[in-house]
Amino acid sequence: MQSLDDADAQERTKETAGETREAGRAWALQSDPAYRGDWAGDDLEREERSSLRRVAGLEHGAEREEGVDIEYRQVRLERVVLVGLWQDGTLEEAEESLRELAALAETAGSQVLDGLVQRRSLPDPATYLDKKYMKRHLNQFCDGVSFVMGLDNYVMYVLARKSIGREDNSCFVMPKSVCDEIAKAGKGKISVYEQALGFEPGYFQGHGGLVRIDVIDVADLHIRIPSGNEAGANSWWVPGGYTSGGVPEAVSDLIPKARIIVTRLQEE
Repeated sequence: MQSLDDADAQERTKETAGETREAGRAWALQSDPAYRGDWAGDDLEREERSSLRRVAGLEHGAEREEGVDIEYRQVRLERVVLVGLWQDGTLEEAEESLRELAALAETAGSQVLDGLVQRRSLPDPATYLDKKYMKRHLNQFCDGVSFVMGLDNYVMYVLARKSIGREDNSCFVMPKSVCDEIAKAGKGKISVYEQALGFEPGYFQGHGGLVRIDVIDVADLHIRIPSGNEAGANSWWVPGGYTSGGVPEAVSDLIPKARIIVTRLQEE
């Protein structure tokens, strides 16, 4: 039978052993260089461990001094080029939004050198069209391209410029051979062109008639399948490289005016 004194002695032995194990774990941690120092572990009071301090010399406007370990680089806004993403609304609204951004940038001390608007809301055709399909489609444009526009737009936007196309370096075109077929079938009727090219009825009305523009040399015009993000894409645009009227379409870079052949279309 165990006496009370013996029981007390065993209990004290257990407590001592437990303290020794805890001390062993603590010293094992302290043996790691990462845990050395009087700031480690429970040596810090809770308030000290949870507090935040500002590092001297990192305030805005402070300059780096010799011997400082942490390098501070002062950010200066100077000359900038602004790029706007046009996802919806009109081009005029997108440009106005960029002008507002330019005003804010100038207020912040920047000098705005230029501003660009990019229309991008639809995927690139290469992500959903087969390569063979794209090659076959674009081969239709190798012998020349054509497009039509209102006479007054031709006078306003083509005659005074050196190139033809939109501000995002794009110009919608169709194969010249297909334009020949439309001209033969339509006999100069504006409504036939509107339907075939995917324009709303009346789109070409009131423009003084139609002008056809042909381009034979297209080797360096980067003919490509439209993505629908182009500035000239309207609400009738459909993916796949065809207008809503079933006419093959593509997009070229800006076309030098020196290459174009202009014909005024007359209704028969």
